[in-house]
Amino acid sequence: MVVLVTIVAMVWPLSAVSNAQAAGSTVSLRVSPAPAAPGESVVLSGAVSPLASGRTVSLQRYGRSWSTVASVVTSSNGRFSLSMRAGVAGSTTSWRAVARPTSVAGQAISPTKSMGVTRQVLTLHAPVSAVARHAFVLWGYTYPVRARRVVVVQRLSGRSWVQVGRTTTSSTGRYSVRASVSSVGKFTYRAVAGSWRGAAGVVSVRRVVSARLARTAPATFRLDYQSGNFSQWTEQQYYRSAQQAIVTTPARSGYTDTARFIVGPRDYTNGGVTAERSEVRASAAQSGYPVNGQTMWWAWSMYLPSGFYVDSDAESPVGNGWLIVTQWHCESNTGGGHLGISLGLTKGTTTPHLYLDATNSEWVDPQPLPLGVWNDFVMGITWGDSNHAGVGHVTFKLNGSTLVDAAANTLQVGQSAYFKQGLYRAASNRTHTIYYTGTRRGPTLASVAR
Repeated sequence: MVVLVTIVAMVWPLSAVSNAQAAGSTVSLRVSPAPAAPGESVVLSGAVSPLASGRTVSLQRYGRSWSTVASVVTSSNGRFSLSMRAGVAGSTTSWRAVARPTSVAGQAISPTKSMGVTRQVLTLHAPVSAVARHAFVLWGYTYPVRARRVVVVQRLSGRSWVQVGRTTTSSTGRYSVRASVSSVGKFTYRAVAGSWRGAAGVVSVRRVVSARLARTAPATFRLDYQSGNFSQWTEQQYYRSAQQAIVTTPARSGYTDTARFIVGPRDYTNGGVTAERSEVRASAAQSGYPVNGQTMWWAWSMYLPSGFYVDSDAESPVGNGWLIVTQWHCESNTGGGHLGISLGLTKGTTTPHLYLDATNSEWVDPQPLPLGVWNDFVMGITWGDSNHAGVGHVTFKLNGSTLVDAAANTLQVGQSAYFKQGLYRAASNRTHTIYYTGTRRGPTLASVAR
């Protein structure tokens, strides 16, 4: 219960309270919330001990000396509280509680507490571009953090702001709404957080989203190496041309041509000295222009020669023995987690095991991958980023058996993805060879069946 009594204009010099009087009695003080927003209701609360009802407690603020701002009376459980408005942004004031002496308890003084006031901030994040008639996410944070604060996201229409979403903030101050537009063009958005317990409302900076028509890509697409060269792919990535070739052995039944990828010591690309590669890349168009909510299926066959081994960290010249064989890479090549989805091989085991990493969710096959034979892979992906909770999903099959069927974030926010295949590894003193054939993409599992 909040009790506010008549404010008095009494100044207590620091010397007025003696340690002897405080003996045998204590008083606590808490200031909440901290920090406060300008004008926000702030509660000063605490308790006296021994517990006693009706005991007078003075709330004092320090200037050149301690002055009593208000006095309250404790409740039956010895507690007290007082509500007041926070000052201007950037200000800090010092407070203490003084429990007046009684016939059975001496005067007590609480530790000093600070009441800090900070400027309100409301952020808004939006994709630079979006697809007309497809949902996208607008999100941000409030500061100071206040759970369940109402936030309205608006779009500028002529000279007026039109509401496109209304929500409340989480316990971390985060909010998000989904939006969409029906036409091509540039659209301006802002967020507005309503007034909060005395604090004024706050408006975010404006963000512009450019809406475009959906990019179209063939429903099915083959990257199966049966052209006799790598012309089906957008780009070859290697250090030496001898790292990639189309060969006829080993041959997978149903396919005459096989792609061979080799990586040896110091086959560096991208100017680094910690990773080596021999890969081919499909464009975003060849990869189907992945967007949130879209489902795709991929299938291919892969052959690892007998004795294939991935360095342990201790054996790797750079102290990291990772090796990736297939990946769905985010459009951006920078930032944490830009690989998106990757299929790799475990390190330091007699025979490597497959592992699947989908934006920091990882699954490892408990059985070693068969070597010296062709293995058939199928991957079903429903694309979804962290702003589209529950949308992303992966289904991974090896030789007809389902190894993974689970929800996962499969895109980075605001990005599409492209497909890569080959061999990408941490620097090693070994030479690795890997073979692929029959790579294909389609909208359904049946569309990629052999």
